[in-house]
Amino acid sequence: MSIRFEDRLDGVSNYLRWKVRISAILKENKIWKYVNTVVIIPTDPINLDVYEVQEARAQRVILDGVKDHLIPHLFEKQTAHETRDTLKKLYEAKNENRKMALRDKLHSVVMVKDENVSSYLTRVAQVKDELAAVGDVIADSKLVRIALKGFGKEWDVFVKCVVGREKLPDWNKLWDDFTQEEIREGSHSKQLDVDIKENVGVITKTKNKKKGKDLNKVKCYTCNQYGHYASKCPNKKEQDKNDVVATTSVEEFATKFEREFSLVSFDSSVDSSNLQNAWIVDSGSTRHMTDMWEVF
Repeated sequence: MSIRFEDRLDGVSNYLRWKVRISAILKENKIWKYVNTVVIIPTDPINLDVYEVQEARAQRVILDGVKDHLIPHLFEKQTAHETRDTLKKLYEAKNENRKMALRDKLHSVVMVKDENVSSYLTRVAQVKDELAAVGDVIADSKLVRIALKGFGKEWDVFVKCVVGREKLPDWNKLWDDFTQEEIREGSHSKQLDVDIKENVGVITKTKNKKKGKDLNKVKCYTCNQYGHYASKCPNKKEQDKNDVVATTSVEEFATKFEREFSLVSFDSSVDSSNLQNAWIVDSGSTRHMTDMWEVF
């Protein structure tokens, strides 16, 4: 029995999975000891023949389980144990470095601006799976705490509510809670946007209505013409000028009236008997009056 082509060892990325599969195959074929330990070569011919057959089978299983680009690393190895140790040194040491790098990556995953909950938590889960692939399994409770720290500031209030619970949710419950909250907030924001758009529409419509009023039905009370308001009448300046001229004419007329139609003052010392010889200037006004008929 051999491993499937797609499951063959390709490098550090699938070493842990390959290790589990290849160990199961070797144990099933009862040749695991030739890989796991150093087997002493027997001296008697019968046991020696058995050893050589089993050793060859174990080594064949390992070689069939790796991809071609790894064969040069294993070409000169004499036993299955040496072959397995070579791969272990080649990739398990790298796995430790990869584990450290992935742990740092997991703690650095944060929600970016405008990212939704599903996208953020998916990225966290992907790093968790990468760690599991190299043998570092992250507990749910630890993963939940890491994820809570990575949410954006807009989630601060909800994160505090989750942290304040008597018991933190598991990973799946955390995902559900934040997804539902996102949907609720999205519905609220959507309704708010609709309300704002409706209000803006009403205001715009009102402005346009005022702006678009038909002036052909508006009558000016200054010139009695249609098409404009009295405050914007083109004849208003001329009318104001005429009003000023009229006012000036009235004042001049009043002054002239006083000057031309004043009664002649008589000196109180003049003898009334001599009034027959006195003259009153008649300017032609029919309104010029006196109580002395003799003077006419």
